[in-house]
Amino acid sequence: MRASRAWWQHIEPMQHATLMNSSAPLVYVVDDDSGVRAALALLIEASGWRARTFASAPAFLEHAHGQQPDCVCLLLDLHMPRMNGAELTEHLRNHGMGMPTVVLTAAPEGALAKRALAAGALHVFAKPVDPGQLRAALARALDQSAD
Repeated sequence: MRASRAWWQHIEPMQHATLMNSSAPLVYVVDDDSGVRAALALLIEASGWRARTFASAPAFLEHAHGQQPDCVCLLLDLHMPRMNGAELTEHLRNHGMGMPTVVLTAAPEGALAKRALAAGALHVFAKPVDPGQLRAALARALDQSAD
């Protein structure tokens, strides 16, 4: 019996050479799982955007303070140690650093997911996520960021 491929193995390569374009929209990825971070960065870059990854919410916050890129969004895991995705979303909003946010979680109907939405997250997706749906959500988030 043949094992099915993981979702990131279905990513189509880009047809245009925009991967390293410094003016391309930026997606911050915050996830404590290094494999997930790498797969999400691959998906983002295959979509023509730039990806910057962080292993934790505190690592992201250390970088984000004082940064105000023009076209940016945040893709984060909900369940992380030290500071979860809902807490990060609330922190950003409370400190005037809110940005369009897309959340990934194993429990999209849970209390933390609802808390992230209440704090301003645009979408909460269950893992594993459909790459096409995630790309569409990130495109909407980046469009909102550009406004």
